[in-house]
Amino acid sequence: MDNVNVLSYILNNGIIWSKLSMKKICNFLCVTLIFFSVFACTMPSELEITGAPSVKFAANKSFSDFFDDMIDNVLNTGNNNVERRNCTNPSLQYKTFFIHIEAFRDDDYECDTEEAELLGVGNSGSIWINETEIPGKIQNGTNNTKKYFVTQKDTELPPPKEPYNVPFNGFGEYLEGFGFTGLKSKMYISGTDIVNMIDIELYHIDSDGTPVLISKEKDKSLTPDTVPYEKIDIDSLEEYTGLDLPPGGTDIDIIDIINSNEDLSVTYKVKIKKGTKVDLEWLKGTQVIIVEIVIWLPMTFEAEEDEAIINFTGFFDGISDFFNTISENEFIENMNIKIGLQPLNPFGDGVFVIKDDNYSIQSPMDDYSFIFIFNKEDLEYINKNKFIPGYSIKYRNGDMLGIPNGDAMITTITLNAGIKLNMEL
Repeated sequence: MDNVNVLSYILNNGIIWSKLSMKKICNFLCVTLIFFSVFACTMPSELEITGAPSVKFAANKSFSDFFDDMIDNVLNTGNNNVERRNCTNPSLQYKTFFIHIEAFRDDDYECDTEEAELLGVGNSGSIWINETEIPGKIQNGTNNTKKYFVTQKDTELPPPKEPYNVPFNGFGEYLEGFGFTGLKSKMYISGTDIVNMIDIELYHIDSDGTPVLISKEKDKSLTPDTVPYEKIDIDSLEEYTGLDLPPGGTDIDIIDIINSNEDLSVTYKVKIKKGTKVDLEWLKGTQVIIVEIVIWLPMTFEAEEDEAIINFTGFFDGISDFFNTISENEFIENMNIKIGLQPLNPFGDGVFVIKDDNYSIQSPMDDYSFIFIFNKEDLEYINKNKFIPGYSIKYRNGDMLGIPNGDAMITTITLNAGIKLNMEL
């Protein structure tokens, strides 16, 4: 029996009347009548029974599961190129996810160097990559041990045919008016020798179809001999234990895109700059370019407008039946349900809101709990209307929210009721 049905059972069977069973209440009324017969001149025509009984029981429900499900629902599109891993390093203060995207893998860069190889030092000619002509001159290396081709103009290779889409817009179903903080992302390029002669610019295609540059300059501290990034075998990882993104790579700027609830729609340009020195031995055979995007996504948010809310769609399923049950018992004048959390309430700066299309009930929270509070007016509304509300927590502009690294558990539920029952005799 779930918690909601337990509450309904308690209410409908009279257990809410403190420790008195219905039999004990009947015995109490008999004693009351005897008392009146001894001390009163006349018998009362009615009795008024008031009180504030309560009941408390243990619960076991995790808000961390809610946020895991949120990430799953947003990113789990059946695309095998997008992988999410929990970040489990105990030094992390907030729940954090490591998202790995193999954005592109082009392994069909066919190179033709015959003309360049036949040229002498200083002579002009061309090489071809995927039928793109790249003019340049031949130059010998140190001690004439190698022959290089030095490009004479900027050249752009053909881009991928279609953008690559990652669906971040689903966050808007859960977070309204919030923006992620602390999000970081990088692009990593690996492959064969061709990656030593190219620059890649990463673009987001916005909702109007306009390409927006999102990659920043490479880390200038990296030399050509530096190995900045060892490709992660993401399929072998059940979790990510690092404290940051892997070293190296190129920063990319996607936080505004994700906070705008747009899909991340990625394409890129492959450029070979004027003056690039190409070892002709590199271009023997087919070349491979792999582009990976890695996102560091902590569960830290800032309210960017008043009445920013977190929607708990599905998290409190079934509790509406309980609200409608209690409203039918008209001897209940008010009620509050205190939800106890451990170790702390991560939502403490907000206000808990229970709301249908026409009626809203707002309740406070503290460091260890949040509370459903129902006054007589609330119960009367629920009694007269089919109350199927949504549940959310509301924040003011600038409020910060962070989900702790670890479970935020609902551990207790305390039910308090104010009752007033008039019984005619």
